[in-house]
Amino acid sequence: MHPEWIIVDGYELMFRGLKRDCGLKAARDERARSDLSGLLARYAAYRQCRMSVVYEGDDKTDKLPAETRVGPATVILTRDRRKAWKEIERMAASSANPNGVMLVASHPALGDLCGKIGCVVVEPRGFFDQVQALLDSEGSGAPGEPHEKYSEVSNPAEVQMWKNIFSKPPDNRKR
Repeated sequence: MHPEWIIVDGYELMFRGLKRDCGLKAARDERARSDLSGLLARYAAYRQCRMSVVYEGDDKTDKLPAETRVGPATVILTRDRRKAWKEIERMAASSANPNGVMLVASHPALGDLCGKIGCVVVEPRGFFDQVQALLDSEGSGAPGEPHEKYSEVSNPAEVQMWKNIFSKPPDNRKR
């Protein structure tokens, strides 16, 4: 099945999906989220599908944007300690085409929901193995695109900084 929209419980994939600690399991920090989100964005670019990665927010993430784009993926940090599976449930239930939705999570309530609306639930470990195998076999993860394209989350301040740098015409005066 090649879904139109893949919705991932980010921490569940990070802690249950990875067979080995490749630096992501060590901490629930911004860098680990960024690395995993970049990897999933590469996968989404290759598969040409919509990807949403949902992480449970906490006191440390409350000042971060609730939603960020990473290439073709959307990274969502829940607010008010809302559980990621509840946000995933809301997103899947609101889909116009639930048959085209794949959920990467193992919460029992999501299995019940998919039985009702017709989406598919995939275990995190199996999904991560699939992602890793595809990206390993394809190199950059998207035909003709550099690996670095989706490796970092850009925040609005960083985007504005680069816009300011590149908005000024070069100084072509002879010296």
